[in-house]
Amino acid sequence: MKIQHHPRRSPWMRSPISVLLAWMSTMLLILPFRILSDFQFTSLFGLSEQQWSTIALIVAIIGGLLFVVIHSDWVFGLALVWYLIGLYFNDRLFLLQQIVTGVGIICVLLLCYYVFYKRQRLFRQQSPKSSSS
Repeated sequence: MKIQHHPRRSPWMRSPISVLLAWMSTMLLILPFRILSDFQFTSLFGLSEQQWSTIALIVAIIGGLLFVVIHSDWVFGLALVWYLIGLYFNDRLFLLQQIVTGVGIICVLLLCYYVFYKRQRLFRQQSPKSSSS
């Protein structure tokens, strides 16, 4: 948070932290399914593994979109897209999961594009003010 609100911050100062946070978030998404798989659970609370993974995928995409919007952090979004592309081409997803992943990739990329250009415009507006003072 200190980096994000620092008066002389660069748009790139927070990038390494964003990538680390995105990868940690995706690992938190994978971990419960690895544990359930290791203990050979085929269903939990009446939902199959496929249904749980679809729900988790949707929650992860929505959470990623919210994080990108709230923190104006397009780097986090790109790391999430990297993860989603890896999932998409892993050949382990069912058709519904492939559709959700594809739609998620497009939504996150569009949002990253919007946030990137919004931030660039903000930094261009702030730089003449800081150089004249």
